[in-house]
Amino acid sequence: MSVGDQRASLAHATIVIAACLLVALSPVGGFVASSGGHGRLSASERTTTGVPGTRLALSTPPRPPVTVPVSTRSLATYVEDTLNLLNNTLEPGNSLGGNGGVPSQIAYSNGDLFVTQTVSGNVSVINASTDQVLRSIPVQEGPLGIVDDPAQEELFVTNVFSDNVSVINLTSDRVTATIPVGVEPDGITYDAPNEEVFVTNYFSNNVSVINVTDDVVVASVSVGVGPNGIAYDSGVGEIFVANEGTDNVSVIGPPTNTVLHTVDVGVYPVAVAYSSVDNEVFVTNSNVGTVSVISDSTLTVVATIPVGVDPTWVTDDPLEALVFVSNYDTDNVTVISSATDTVVSSVEVGYGPSGMALDSSQDLVYVANQGSGNLTVFSDLTLLVTGSFWVEENPAGITYDPTQGETFVAEFEENSTSVISDATNQVVATIPVGGGPFGVTYDSANGDVYVANFYNNTVSVVSAANNSVVANVSVGSGPAAIAYDPSAGELFVSDQDSDSVTVISDTNNTVVANISVMVRPGTPTYDSGTQEVFVPDSISEAVSVISAVNDTVVATVSNVSIYDPYAAAYDPALNEVFVTDLVGENLTVISDTNDSVVATIPVSFEPWGITYDPTTGDMLVTGYWSDLVAVVSPSNNSVVSEVAVGVQPYDSSCDTARDLCYVSNMGSGTISILSQAPTATTYPVTFTEVGLPAGTHWSVTLGGVPLTATASTINFQESNGSLAYTVGAAQGYSPSPSSGSVVIAGAPVDRTVTFTANSTTPPATTYAVTFTQTGLSSGSSWAVTLNGTPRTSEVATVSFSEPNGSYPFTVMPASGYQISPASGTVTVKGGAVTESITFTSTSAFSPPPSNGSNAPKVLGLPATEGYALFGGIVLILLLAILLGVLASRRRRTPPTAPGSLPPPGSVGPPTGGSPVPPPPGAVGLPQDGGGFPPPPQPPA
Repeated sequence: MSVGDQRASLAHATIVIAACLLVALSPVGGFVASSGGHGRLSASERTTTGVPGTRLALSTPPRPPVTVPVSTRSLATYVEDTLNLLNNTLEPGNSLGGNGGVPSQIAYSNGDLFVTQTVSGNVSVINASTDQVLRSIPVQEGPLGIVDDPAQEELFVTNVFSDNVSVINLTSDRVTATIPVGVEPDGITYDAPNEEVFVTNYFSNNVSVINVTDDVVVASVSVGVGPNGIAYDSGVGEIFVANEGTDNVSVIGPPTNTVLHTVDVGVYPVAVAYSSVDNEVFVTNSNVGTVSVISDSTLTVVATIPVGVDPTWVTDDPLEALVFVSNYDTDNVTVISSATDTVVSSVEVGYGPSGMALDSSQDLVYVANQGSGNLTVFSDLTLLVTGSFWVEENPAGITYDPTQGETFVAEFEENSTSVISDATNQVVATIPVGGGPFGVTYDSANGDVYVANFYNNTVSVVSAANNSVVANVSVGSGPAAIAYDPSAGELFVSDQDSDSVTVISDTNNTVVANISVMVRPGTPTYDSGTQEVFVPDSISEAVSVISAVNDTVVATVSNVSIYDPYAAAYDPALNEVFVTDLVGENLTVISDTNDSVVATIPVSFEPWGITYDPTTGDMLVTGYWSDLVAVVSPSNNSVVSEVAVGVQPYDSSCDTARDLCYVSNMGSGTISILSQAPTATTYPVTFTEVGLPAGTHWSVTLGGVPLTATASTINFQESNGSLAYTVGAAQGYSPSPSSGSVVIAGAPVDRTVTFTANSTTPPATTYAVTFTQTGLSSGSSWAVTLNGTPRTSEVATVSFSEPNGSYPFTVMPASGYQISPASGTVTVKGGAVTESITFTSTSAFSPPPSNGSNAPKVLGLPATEGYALFGGIVLILLLAILLGVLASRRRRTPPTAPGSLPPPGSVGPPTGGSPVPPPPGAVGLPQDGGGFPPPPQPPA
């Protein structure tokens, strides 16, 4: 994808964020609830007419007493482990996983594929033989272009929003250097004879030349406007650069690093590839759907080849004399004969194809589909698609089967259900189901699991005993969630697009009723005390109450302050139903004895899903947009704690056998495993090094907290739980172990780290890098992180020792102070380096107090209100300026082909209504009639 398209996605995200901020600044009027509605009938008032809206006369015995363990507040919920669904690995503590959602470009090296994930800031490592995601390498913001340097065994990655290039060592799969370049680096290519990497800087209108032996920029070459794609022509030893803004190609001679020629091509050239078959350069013209073919001997266009809509990438296959062009808006790859410069075929791939890579050892071509978040694989011999696989996971609904001791997770994008064993916390089976599975529930009577498939309007019935689909039941439009009634043996399915609830009998898996409710039913819950199903209707801002005995609506709870109800959960101990109010940021508590609101519990985020934990008696509330889970105590209607989990937590389910709860994180492709531990006591965790010379700096990061020392020990104080740790390398020495985890269980923990001198890479000559601060009072603590290594000091200096090279630094924020510079880069060139840091107190800018009749006025208001109003005006102006800048920088909007996905880049929730989160990688909500159905819940 071109950098213009990436900026379009960024602009869209900023607009939505700005809209949310403006709404937040606006005064919110009180919600006036309507009076009336269906009240609950007493037992003497219930009739047997079966008329909708009335209750049947039932000889229902009084509900049995329910004994629920009371949660003791000496226990705290924490993430014990994280199951990464991408590679089915269990990681200690809370991990954000490796989901990217927007695979952009691919490099192939030594049997592995390296895929840049532009939104997540990662590079995914995939085994090309098994198509398994092995790990994820964090780089910086907006990784886009990627190229392999086989001589140095390194990868170079352009970070389009960080204005730098990350260097990844292929032996350790770690970033070893970060090289500042121009503004918005995009394309990248490798010149082996000169051992240089060339990087196009889109907004600097130049090309940075990097010497790969010492990872420094050695030259900057001015080219045309908006340089984007770039390729090295090994035939003539020159670099060809596509200038998107001037519709031409600059030809650079590496020996002198000057522009030798300029060749006019089509409109908006974005990608370049060299073919050695006829010594030609192929350039994609994105706005006219053509490829210009340049002879590298005459430097003239010798052919113009029509391809698909918005061609964004081109790859050469010299062995088969083919050139492949990915067409972003027609979701295909055009195949060109490089011998005849004619189109010979077309291959249908995923949504929004972008970068491609050739694996000549297997005769396979890999295509990164930005829109659908997956890779398509086809043979360069037969030009037939051999498969596709995801580089992200999207776990949605989740349920626990106590009989099998397994948890079932609906995988929305993958059209499957994953089965997790509670003995190992590993995925033991993957079951194909219908399209877009969201909701899932367990039926204790027949031992089956029911999965709601949103996109093909079915419910898949999965046998939990043999992990296979035994039936498919057609339901209403847009089924998204299910509740199970064990007394009648029925499943209640919320059909969001048809505003109904489908009732399925579990004896023969047939539909026995279809119940009309209000607009956009959300996640229902079954109330065993009254044998009723409570269905929140998000757009109607009400809750429908369905009798599970006669499958009719018997009440509508509408006279409550529910702004946007989405999900419900039943508390059998208190006979109450808890409903999440998404936009109102609270929980509404309804008594099931008279359908009245008995409490409103504010939370700190937009609550999404809700689950009752029978072990503790608490409610677990997922905050999709906040990456948090709130633990709410129904006994006192208060939030007990908030737990940071993965990205975009969607749903949760509890394993009562092991007192664990599982949270599906849709954005990061992980399952957070929640446990409880005492909070009152902490225990020492001590790391002791051996092997380093006295006074050598070394560091340990435990649970995300870094500490640095020159002494032989580093000490932490931690509560019970499991925490991951990493040990930073010391110059010339390698630690063992370099990473791992510790489990704190009521006792101190000791770890020994052994440092060994590198035999192949002896310690390099290092020089002092000293940061000196002014402005802080004597004895104040301050910290600097240089090239990933943090150090803290209570004196005026922080010192490092580094070999020659360029290193990024950041200064830790200090409350009440402005810092200049707060970040930057230092370059070591054979001598000591000093960097001055200035702390300036911000106390002088505090507004005067507003109490008293003589208090100063601001904008005619008391100071506090005046400053708040002034701040809001300034924020609006800043947002308007930001949007204007982004709009002016947005070069174009790529044409959208019918049936294609919108550009990638998921953002926050639209205002008004409670849309189910869009699949990661989708911007906003697709238009009606598009080929990718909208997710459950409506647009505003």
